[in-house]
Amino acid sequence: AEYENLHKSAHRILGPTALLQLADKKESLPSINRPMYTRAMLGAVVVFTGFRKKDEL
Repeated sequence: AEYENLHKSAHRILGPTALLQLADKKESLPSINRPMYTRAMLGAVVVFTGFRKKDEL
């Protein structure tokens, strides 16, 4: 319930790991509309396919 209230009210949701990473690099809080828990995959592109078996690739 608390998450939904924060998300609906347009507040930024940042996890402790993301906050520590931003502070370590002296970067400001990002303007985002999705939760950020870590910056580990920042810039990564993740693609999901409908393939169910490796031999279908």
